[in-house]
Amino acid sequence: MLRPNTTKVKFLKFKKGRIKGFETRGDHLSFGLYGIKTTNTFRMTPEQIETGRILLVKELRTIAKGLKFKIWIRVFPHIGLSSKPKEARMGKGKGKINKYIARVKAGQLLYEIDCPNLNNISFKNLIRLLKPKFPINLLGISRNFEKI
Repeated sequence: MLRPNTTKVKFLKFKKGRIKGFETRGDHLSFGLYGIKTTNTFRMTPEQIETGRILLVKELRTIAKGLKFKIWIRVFPHIGLSSKPKEARMGKGKGKINKYIARVKAGQLLYEIDCPNLNNISFKNLIRLLKPKFPINLLGISRNFEKI
């Protein structure tokens, strides 16, 4: 599971905050030929990231047919969410870190894929299989700036 190295972090506990606006920095392809983008903002857990990665690897193995492929994960859960026990009384601090999340803005790339046998039709199929795993809409893009 993806977890940050908490020994090199200045502040362990963050405020929950709101996720506003569109992503302007992590919205273009840097490594792969195809990418999977979000259309809404949400908080992504490490379990969701790992589930998407496992599904991509499983499907790309059948598409690549023995050839090598590569997946880049472009989000990382570095924000800790704290919670107190259910029957704790008021006061005595914020509580322990319960889980880690990644704040994902609309338009941010989640995954980049480089696979030799991947075409637009099989990539559409891949996104269709990945959509039920996330609570938001996903959008596919390719290297030549076309939305799939």
